[in-house]
Amino acid sequence: MHEYRGSEVNVYHIDLYRVDTPRQLETLGLDDLIAENSVLLVEWGEKFPRLQRDQNAEITLERVGNERTGDERRIQLRIQ
Repeated sequence: MHEYRGSEVNVYHIDLYRVDTPRQLETLGLDDLIAENSVLLVEWGEKFPRLQRDQNAEITLERVGNERTGDERRIQLRIQ
């Protein structure tokens, strides 16, 4: 889990790739992170149906730069 604190919003990036059981998920304490000023970005969240919310978003990152132009990315957000 990575935490990015901002002046108005805190962002938590959680990767559940290596989390295999509901017990392992519970030890992360994700419920404690849910707040008005928090955004949880969960990778591999589909492994645990209880994480599904009414509104899901898919974020796609695409590298568009090359070695000369730098580390550029195109970010696409799709709300389902």
